[in-house]
Amino acid sequence: MLRIPMSLVLILTSFSCQAGVILDTSYTAAEGYANAPLTNNVNWAGGAQVAVRPGTTGFVTNGAIRTSAPTYFRTGMLEPGDTFRVGDQISISTQVQFTVVGGGFAQELARFGFSGQLFTSGSPTPLEQGFGVVWDKGRNQDSTDSGTVRFFPDFNDYILFDDILFTNAFNSFSILGKYVGLDVANGDFRSNPFEIQYTAEKVGTTQWDVVSLLIQDKVTMANFYYDLNVQPLQSFDFSRSNAFFGQRINVVGLNGNANVVTSEFVTVSFNHPVPEPSTVWLALMGITMFVPREFKRARELFKRRPHISTP
Repeated sequence: MLRIPMSLVLILTSFSCQAGVILDTSYTAAEGYANAPLTNNVNWAGGAQVAVRPGTTGFVTNGAIRTSAPTYFRTGMLEPGDTFRVGDQISISTQVQFTVVGGGFAQELARFGFSGQLFTSGSPTPLEQGFGVVWDKGRNQDSTDSGTVRFFPDFNDYILFDDILFTNAFNSFSILGKYVGLDVANGDFRSNPFEIQYTAEKVGTTQWDVVSLLIQDKVTMANFYYDLNVQPLQSFDFSRSNAFFGQRINVVGLNGNANVVTSEFVTVSFNHPVPEPSTVWLALMGITMFVPREFKRARELFKRRPHISTP
């Protein structure tokens, strides 16, 4: 029997990740952005609620138009004819800063994620998966806490409620507002800016897992993360044939028109596992050298086998 050494098997199954940046923008005038709804700019579609404020340093924010429809980037993660494979990763990095008004209500401030298509029956498709940023203040929470800022690895887990719910705390990374720039008791409702990094990976036929949610406070430079070793595993079903990045700002909450949410950049990348070219070459060389040697060994063994004559 021809035996394939384990080292060769490992070579044949070795993969690398082919990284591709789908979107990388700081919304600046130099990039061609106009002061208008984001959908008025090239390669964006969907709801017009997200507005661009370009300049030397640009940002998006909630505009005058109120709509629940997300704004999508038109370029999908996959090339035509390609499909998602186990090991694929979708990564989103962005910055968020917000101002909330008042001190006793819950606000879902932003969602960033993706959907399988841009439009459904002529209307922008609701965001299907991604992460969310929330601020809330419990009815019995000490006013000096300045509420709680929560980062959800799956925005579908958030329950809009004017109190600190165990479910919300368990399914998010949560930090008291007083530690991230808020001082609600004294009228300071503007948070520190946060940089957020999110990655989801395809692990099964249709199952994806959130494998990381990292947050950095850009004033204190403190780093936080959703702890997958302690908190619930964040898995979701996504069986679409493509994925399009989308965002919603100032999502839902009481007195939501008064909130101001800004985001100064976004980078979206897609990693596709592909065989290492050098690995394929090494594997072919290994087979070329190994197979003749094994056949020669088998032939020598056959020659030395005891001869049994038949009457």
